[in-house]
Amino acid sequence: FDQMITLRTRLNERVAKTNQFAKYLEHTLVRRDAQLVDARQALRRAMLEAETLKMLAQDALVAAERGDGNDERAKKRLDTLRGRLERVHKTLREDEALADAGCLRSIPITWTGNASDVQLMGDFDQWTKGIQLSPEFFEGGTNNHFRCDAALPPGEYQVKFLVDGEWRTTDDWPSVGEGLQRNNVLVIV
Repeated sequence: FDQMITLRTRLNERVAKTNQFAKYLEHTLVRRDAQLVDARQALRRAMLEAETLKMLAQDALVAAERGDGNDERAKKRLDTLRGRLERVHKTLREDEALADAGCLRSIPITWTGNASDVQLMGDFDQWTKGIQLSPEFFEGGTNNHFRCDAALPPGEYQVKFLVDGEWRTTDDWPSVGEGLQRNNVLVIV
């Protein structure tokens, strides 16, 4: 009977962790969907502006081809076209920077120390699932180098390593807090 209670407790803990991770994934999907909607709206605005600029260019071309002494009108239209093209260029550069900020970056993560299982845990997924590091085997068979490529969006994250079930930090990275509250800081640009 005690074994059943222990198994049920473990199962409930796993279900709770899984539910927490599912909520994190749902939140991430909603945020990414909002970013896609914003990007689509920006592309639509750029498309409409390009259509308007095309018409302005066509009007200026027709006026220049007529050569009916209306050079001042053609110059005004070309100047308007140039100004709007500069604004479109600036806006597209800003939109490109915003889109780039949402792209994942692949960051190599390493842990050195005697262990059999190493995970990077952190607030990047609300401390739920983490990222598994794989052992790198060298001659001699020692198992003290672990590595992974973490795919994360730019930002600053508080992290710890879960090494054989024990929370650890590394002195090789910046950290915040002290004692049990100490976390490493991972900055991705």
